[in-house]
Amino acid sequence: MDDTHNPFAVPVSDQAAVADDAPPFYTVGPWKVAVLMVLTAGIYRLYWFYKQFRARADNGEDSIPLARAVLHVFFTHRLFADIGGWKPEDEPGSMFETSQSNGGLATLYVASLVLDRVLGRYEGDELWIYLLGPVTLALDTGVLVAIQGQIQAHLVHRGVPANHEATPAFLGVTAVLATLWLAAFAYVMVLIFGA
Repeated sequence: MDDTHNPFAVPVSDQAAVADDAPPFYTVGPWKVAVLMVLTAGIYRLYWFYKQFRARADNGEDSIPLARAVLHVFFTHRLFADIGGWKPEDEPGSMFETSQSNGGLATLYVASLVLDRVLGRYEGDELWIYLLGPVTLALDTGVLVAIQGQIQAHLVHRGVPANHEATPAFLGVTAVLATLWLAAFAYVMVLIFGA
């Protein structure tokens, strides 16, 4: 058989080259995660999980990022364990300790989501019901900030630039969301105290 080029052959991609170039996880500054989680009242978590699963898919993991983001509560432990178990070869430290602490963070995150959904259906006028949302949002935000901090530390050690600058797009989104929150707050104050 000769070594001539076959124009009808299926193109072959080099997945190893893609995996080496692309970061294995989505990189964004932890403070950006905190700001966007608070300003979107937690909706940003769907985007964050989508971007994490998209980065995993870009690195060869067989997954459907959008489906995993929507159903992220079922994939949180695995993702956090992967983040805790991943580190550059030349980075010091134990992967086992980080992976174990990420298991606790994943459990705290899932428990917070479940608590918010279950107790959020309770009807009543008790103060603790109104405080439940902000408390669970604070827990969720703290967990995602801690996980993103681990990713950032690994990627910066690897030489990937940190994505922590306040870009014009980020500032614009933040300004719009802050304005919406202030308008909603003003509306509630008018309803409570009258015009």
